[in-house]
Amino acid sequence: MIISLEGNFIEPLTSESISFYSGRIQIPLLSGIAKIEEKYYLYALLQSPARNYSLKIKNAHFIENGLEETRDLEFNFSVSGNITDFSIDPGLVVTGENFSIKIQSKSKTLTVNAKVQNTNLSKSLSVPAGQTKSFSFLVSEFPSAFSFLEISSENTKYMLPVKITSLRSAINQTTNKTSMEFSQKIINITALKNVKTSFTLLLKNTGDIPLENISLSTINTLEITPKNIPLLEPGNSKEFNLTIILGDEQFFARVTAQTPTAFAEIPIYATATENESEVVLPPKPELESCELLGGKICKAEEICKGDLVNSRDSKCCKGACEKQKIQSNTGRYIAIGVIALIILLIIFFAVRKSRTKKKEFKDILEKRTKDYEQKINPHPEPSEEVKGKLTKT
Repeated sequence: MIISLEGNFIEPLTSESISFYSGRIQIPLLSGIAKIEEKYYLYALLQSPARNYSLKIKNAHFIENGLEETRDLEFNFSVSGNITDFSIDPGLVVTGENFSIKIQSKSKTLTVNAKVQNTNLSKSLSVPAGQTKSFSFLVSEFPSAFSFLEISSENTKYMLPVKITSLRSAINQTTNKTSMEFSQKIINITALKNVKTSFTLLLKNTGDIPLENISLSTINTLEITPKNIPLLEPGNSKEFNLTIILGDEQFFARVTAQTPTAFAEIPIYATATENESEVVLPPKPELESCELLGGKICKAEEICKGDLVNSRDSKCCKGACEKQKIQSNTGRYIAIGVIALIILLIIFFAVRKSRTKKKEFKDILEKRTKDYEQKINPHPEPSEEVKGKLTKT
């Protein structure tokens, strides 16, 4: 639901002054309110059953018929129970930074389109049944400080007011977030009765400084793992698991994340069923794009000079991407060649020396043999062949 409120309000309207009722029972709904131009825009994620609602604004301070008044204001409206194709979060945007809009399909795979008013910019997204996808937008894509963003499918259309500011402006929301937030604003599940059911959520550091010793807590019926996050760097997200066993038909709880300087919480609505076909669990959390994380994806030949964080696209570099200094192999080849040449020269000279030694030994042996023969027979006669007979003289 997205509505506008007009009036001469003296004190600004905040989410703390807004509440929703069904009869006398207060209904906790994720909502947000912001003043854009001269109007207040309010959005709320309504629950699907058909019912009558009352919107109450407590202690509204305004001027009516020239008189200053302070009193509670109440507006009645009804929800028919017709199920929309998808839900969006948030339902309005006031920011000076790039942002994203989450789209959750209800019961079937959808093609959802987004178009910025008075521009040619349009985007398309396929969202599987029961899952959540995100549109990412740059501040530069909006031509004026205030415009409408149309998000539609075949049967459902939302017109989101978008105000671009020079400074980051926070929208007052029931989540009371400061520098961290959960991956979803609200959890609605239907789980089997008396059966342990688990699902995963993300907690993201949306501030500018690291968060230390984040404590996660809830009521005893829910089990959180882990219960403490030692360190969460800016822009990074941490997964944690929630486990629940439903005994009653309906259940409500809040999960909180807290440090001395930051706080975030998420409401959880659970309904028990004995029919397995009615089970509905939150989709697996989707990481944000690297662009929205304020980083860039380095090329294959580049290295990241900074922190690497997980993103929907790939590893996201929150720093500078620098080209790697590729060392040439020429020097290596020259060194290998020189070493091989030295080895060959060593082998050559070793073989040559070995042959020289053998030759010298043979010459010495022949000389000594000759000298010995000369000592034994210093004047040898030349040998002659003797012929004839021996006679007595």
